Amino acid sequence: MRFSWLSMIVLPFGCAGNGDSDVAEAPTYWADVRPIFDESCARCHVDGGQAPVSFDDPAAVVAMATTIQAKIDAGLMPPPAPDPTCADYVDSDRYVLDDGEKDVIRRWIAAGTPLGDEADRPAPPELLTIAPFDVVVTGAAPYTPQFTGTNPNDYRCWAVEVGNEDEIFLTGLEAIVEHPSFVHHVVLFDDGASLLGGDDGWSGGADPNDADGFPCGGFGQGDWAFLHGWGPGANPIMFPDGYGVKLQAHAKLIVQAHYFNNGDVVPDNVGYGLTFAPQVDTEVYNLPVYPPNFDHVPAGDPDYTAGETFGLSDFLPVPLTISVLSVWPHMHVLGKGFDYYITHADGSKTCMVQMDGWDFHNQVPAQYLTPIVVPPDSALTLECHYDNSPSNPNQFADPPRDVPFGEGTEDEMCFAFTYAFAGTP
Repeated sequence: MRFSWLSMIVLPFGCAGNGDSDVAEAPTYWADVRPIFDESCARCHVDGGQAPVSFDDPAAVVAMATTIQAKIDAGLMPPPAPDPTCADYVDSDRYVLDDGEKDVIRRWIAAGTPLGDEADRPAPPELLTIAPFDVVVTGAAPYTPQFTGTNPNDYRCWAVEVGNEDEIFLTGLEAIVEHPSFVHHVVLFDDGASLLGGDDGWSGGADPNDADGFPCGGFGQGDWAFLHGWGPGANPIMFPDGYGVKLQAHAKLIVQAHYFNNGDVVPDNVGYGLTFAPQVDTEVYNLPVYPPNFDHVPAGDPDYTAGETFGLSDFLPVPLTISVLSVWPHMHVLGKGFDYYITHADGSKTCMVQMDGWDFHNQVPAQYLTPIVVPPDSALTLECHYDNSPSNPNQFADPPRDVPFGEGTEDEMCFAFTYAFAGTP
């Protein structure tokens, strides 16, 4: 694959043990702890990152060491991600600390947070990226989000022509997000004109000549078809060799940004880096799975579940075995857990995504190490769990109110964006 890509018991800062030999044998920041942070925390805890504190400064880490440990033990750091014991996925070790890594951090804090020698720091892992890109699609100029009245959301779209004379296949997609602190999502759509093989015209009010873009709906409009979505914390997607999503000749794409007003908005530019292949062995499709009966999360409910079970016939015109390559779970800020699984004809279940927590700022797609086969006589079940009580630290309403299904940041959603292909691996 082409990815060039902390016990609620608060321990004292003083040195553990009775002599220098104990400290010498203890983990040090540079040799033992920083490599863990580089792998599992650097996506957010860097200068300019989504987290409020940068781990680039060892003094800042030492100052908040007991807080770090408490958050690790509470399952809040790293933020919740899909459980790899449900179905393992690419780079899962970057998102979930194992018991050994947690023990290193505990022993380092118990020893008094010794720094050690910076020269002992191993080289940090490479960033998650699929660069170099074949094409970058983005707005022609930075855009300053506009918010009116009490509406904290601004949806902006840009129409971009790929410039391909012939049919091609998307093999990798990476959202380019300049200022993630106030970007709710970035979505890439394929305009229906290209899906239908048309060479002229755009649908949904799209205009490729408008450098400033145009206002648009969060769910898209016209004949647009969802290709890919990014939310805070999401990583790039690179399909396995020989797999790709078809784009017709003269493809017309829509880049959409959903901005929310966090009080710190500046001019921004979003887009996508894409990789292509002229041909693939297996075509990939996107199934945007969501519960259509989801109306609202009741005010005050600490454990509300929105869910639905689908037969494959709800998505496919004929009985067909499919294989799932990846799933991107998506909810908003009141989420508390996520379950997505297959129920087979004999009643047995296959787990695809299981999350006992949720953090809106860490929406990690699970790109499976091995595709998950879904037989034609099985069903897909999606369950999203919410906490709309006053005790939820992410509660934004006082008192809590009914929160409808909707596209705004203070609405809620339940989606499992699923990349799949026909047949078995």
